[in-house]
Amino acid sequence: MEDHYYKTFFEKSPTAYSYHRVLLDDEGIPFDYEYLALNAACEKLLLLQASEVKHKSFYEIFPQGWEGEYKWKDMLNRAIMNRETTHFDIHQVSLQKWLRVTVFSLNDDTFACVYDEVTMEYVLDKGIEGFLKVNLDMLCVANTNGVFIRVNKNFEDTLGYPVKELEGKSFISLVHPDDIPSTMEVIDELKEQKSISGFINRILCKDGSYKYLEWRSQPNDQYIYASARDITEKRLEEIKLLQLTKNLQEQNEELNELAITDELTSLYNRHYIDQIIENEMSRSDRYNEPLSMILIDLDFFKRVNDTWGHPTGDEVLKHTAEITKNNIRKSDIIARMGGEEFAIFLPHCTIAGALVVAEKIRKLLESTEHPIAGVVTASFGVAERRKNESFYSWYKRVDEALYRAKEGGRNRVVSADNQHDVPVASVRLEWKVEWESGNTVIDEQHRDLIKQGNSLIYLSLSNAGYEQTLQQLNTVLTHVVDHFASEEEILSSIGYPGYERHAQIHTGLVKKALELKEAYQKGELKSSAFFSFLVDDIIIGHMLHADRGYFPYTQNKQKQSS
Repeated sequence: MEDHYYKTFFEKSPTAYSYHRVLLDDEGIPFDYEYLALNAACEKLLLLQASEVKHKSFYEIFPQGWEGEYKWKDMLNRAIMNRETTHFDIHQVSLQKWLRVTVFSLNDDTFACVYDEVTMEYVLDKGIEGFLKVNLDMLCVANTNGVFIRVNKNFEDTLGYPVKELEGKSFISLVHPDDIPSTMEVIDELKEQKSISGFINRILCKDGSYKYLEWRSQPNDQYIYASARDITEKRLEEIKLLQLTKNLQEQNEELNELAITDELTSLYNRHYIDQIIENEMSRSDRYNEPLSMILIDLDFFKRVNDTWGHPTGDEVLKHTAEITKNNIRKSDIIARMGGEEFAIFLPHCTIAGALVVAEKIRKLLESTEHPIAGVVTASFGVAERRKNESFYSWYKRVDEALYRAKEGGRNRVVSADNQHDVPVASVRLEWKVEWESGNTVIDEQHRDLIKQGNSLIYLSLSNAGYEQTLQQLNTVLTHVVDHFASEEEILSSIGYPGYERHAQIHTGLVKKALELKEAYQKGELKSSAFFSFLVDDIIIGHMLHADRGYFPYTQNKQKQSS
């Protein structure tokens, strides 16, 4: 039964096979070879008929000798005598074919041959040879696994490796480590039969240096035809130019920084304010957000210069700038407007919040003594910008408030909306109709937070003790955490799509508040900084920005329920 399968396999296999007996002379040396069998594929390939050649020897079939006789005999005898498998390629002129023959021994006096036609491979190889010789570029043929099959002499001239050393070598093994990911992406594209042009990577030379090569590659089934050019000199010039451009950009940025920065105090200057103020006012109008300004003018500053000289006056100005900058938010903009006048612009800050900031800075200046000049106080004018108000009008109102502070005895804060000093009781956060979300529970909690914020403002201005301050901070923080939890539950229930992101914002704010509380308890943070975060960033800032994102959903739910 098995013999039947073997016979059927032999006869019907698409691979050409022939089966032979060795004919030996008296000394046991092969002198001819008998055809015992050949399959249909072999008949077709060699243009022979099995019935005509069976049991005939090679010399009977080819009495004048056969093509490549000596090569055939050498390989056949090696397989027979040494019992080893041999391979050889031979060109059969009569067939106009290149054959690759594998010969292997079956037993003492029989052997078999397997034939593959490799004519196209030799034609292709001939074409490659011509392709490599006629072009002045670095040319190569590789397989889709990135192994060099053939390279021309220009590869050797450029990279320093002998041609034979490169052929059979993995292309990737020569690529600079930083360029391997991009090179692998290109090889994947070539495997998909996509042409590549203008790809640049660095290739390792024989001497250990790297050269920049620019590649153009064309895939053709399992082969990749590629040309490369050494662009190292050009590339290094480009890198040098890029670095020069980067240096120039950095220098321009430094010059620009100098143009908008006050040299003495390192604060912004009037020129910078002129550049950004229109955008700040437009944003305020567009999103209906408050924007406030504080003008600060040092009291009797001329006396400082006249008494102790301008160097001391400069130190006082730097001292004032440092105190002021350290007691405002990162989002606030402070500038030296000229002389002893400073301006603070406070986005998302109402007049009440701005008055708190001004009073806090006033108290710090009043309680801080300069080593030479002593205490140098300041007067403050404060105003919240009206919707669509011009900068000139707004600035004029603040300047007039500052003038009234000077006229009223100096070392005081005056609001543009009042004719006198601003008492502690008048500095309050007031609920605005645009803060209404449409959800009764949320709005009630927001109003309660406004009340808590006013309690903090009062404490900030009344010099409350540590225990009282910490107790109020804990109360406000508890209200905030409870409100966040309730708000998240409501937003989840109405299907607000930004619910998860909103909850993450809550988590971040609470984490920051707890860190500030810990720093305050350790004495590393002033209560004013904690107050500012709770009032400006959580109570007011969060409501004006993140919370407004869900207002359309809560307001829509209210309309549906009514």
